[in-house]
Amino acid sequence: MPIRFKIEVPASPEEAFAYVADLPRHGDWANPKAGLHVEPVSAEATGVGSKYRSSQRFLGKDTGADITITRLEPARILAFDAVHQGKKGPETYTNVFTFTPSGAGTVVERSIDRQPPMLAGILVYPAIRADAMKALRRLKSNLESKTTGR
Repeated sequence: MPIRFKIEVPASPEEAFAYVADLPRHGDWANPKAGLHVEPVSAEATGVGSKYRSSQRFLGKDTGADITITRLEPARILAFDAVHQGKKGPETYTNVFTFTPSGAGTVVERSIDRQPPMLAGILVYPAIRADAMKALRRLKSNLESKTTGR
């Protein structure tokens, strides 16, 4: 079952989408404790099938993922799978971002779904939720700085 969260940002859907779709910049707005670093693996321009590799720290452990963009609809939807090597085999986290115009900005919604489902999810999902909300608040702050020139 996916976990979902959202935030309104002071940017157009085009601006918000462009910033989020630039995966190597995710470290700019991720939880700073994670030390997230994303680098492209494939050479082509960002599109469906583009591949990246991430490294970060989560719950006190170094981890990484192979990332593949699975859906890309400019200014509307960005989806990617992040595959981590877990203790019992691969774990796929499907991330979907949607961008909806709202007043003077955009509502950015994010869902994260894990396959296989996590039996201990009740313990880990709160940490994922807290980490993701911290990242969305930083995303909003960074977009505010871009639009106000601060």
